[in-house]
Amino acid sequence: MKILFKKRLYFLMVFLVLLFLDIYVKLEVQIPLLRVVTKVLVIGSLMLYYSINHKEREPKNSKYTSVALLFFMLGDITFVFDSMPLFFMISILFFVVGKGFYCMRFKNYEIFEISKILPFLLLSFVFMIWFLFVIYPKLDYYFIPILIYLFVALLLFLFAFLRKQAVSKSSYLIVLFGVFSFGLSETLTALKMFSSGFLFDDFLIMFCYGVAQYLIVLGLLSEDRAQRIPSIGLS
Repeated sequence: MKILFKKRLYFLMVFLVLLFLDIYVKLEVQIPLLRVVTKVLVIGSLMLYYSINHKEREPKNSKYTSVALLFFMLGDITFVFDSMPLFFMISILFFVVGKGFYCMRFKNYEIFEISKILPFLLLSFVFMIWFLFVIYPKLDYYFIPILIYLFVALLLFLFAFLRKQAVSKSSYLIVLFGVFSFGLSETLTALKMFSSGFLFDDFLIMFCYGVAQYLIVLGLLSEDRAQRIPSIGLS
């Protein structure tokens, strides 16, 4: 059994089976308690895969990743019952905390130039304005929670973006694609809930989310940080 979590290809097959099982239960079976089980299996498999294979130099980094995945699992479980406002708000809280721990895991102490992140900040600002404009009419009392969630999501993008000089190229790109897939899933979710639905929305949302979590974990496992003297600076 352990070999399924030691070999990347074997685990990919296991993960895809669990992910598509979760999608199938959501689309065809629609039994909430069964979805809770499949949600736990999807994120739980990633937690196990990470715990078996990580070689973190700093123990706190493995804790950040494991705790992030735990909160995403809790968010997934409560989001199953998103038709109830209380559970929806709790799921947002869990996801925000999970993203916060990912941000702490992505954090590095490299010097960076403000001029290099200005395009990113500008695009992020434009996207936020457009996104809020589209979903604002139906947000009602969800406005503040969604605004906070969006802010944390953009922070996650920023921290993933700033890993470039601190880690190997493969790790950087895999995590960046994972965070992008995360953002795509969340954008589609918000459009579905607060704007209008679209063809294959549930499938795309769940698939992009699963791919995002897989790529982030895979990217962190392939991370190869250079040994540098920590420093922070702006120029």
